[in-house]
Amino acid sequence: MKIQEILNKSKQKSNFEEFANFLFNQDIPYQFRAINYLPVNYKKIEEKVSLNQIIDKELYFLLEYENKPILIYNIDEEKSIVKNIFCLNKEEFKNLLIYFSNNLDTSNIPMIKKE
Repeated sequence: MKIQEILNKSKQKSNFEEFANFLFNQDIPYQFRAINYLPVNYKKIEEKVSLNQIIDKELYFLLEYENKPILIYNIDEEKSIVKNIFCLNKEEFKNLLIYFSNNLDTSNIPMIKKE
């Protein structure tokens, strides 16, 4: 299926935090690992980041930042693995990562007091 055809399909809102957990142990290219390794405050990012599920002959997840499509994940439902990831805009992907880094949940990061 072509990218534009995927983008034109009907979308169903999905939970980004659950999806990030699904991505955690996936064998995906290193460029896309930050999304699932950064301790992002998911409640805080909901305003600008959305994840939509698209089902056709295959399962896709579309990650959007400020209503702009950034990444498409093609999922093998049977094996529960990511088959492919398509980056639709490198500059917006960079902006997304910057936005994530500005919205880290630092409450779970252990701190050592300096004496």
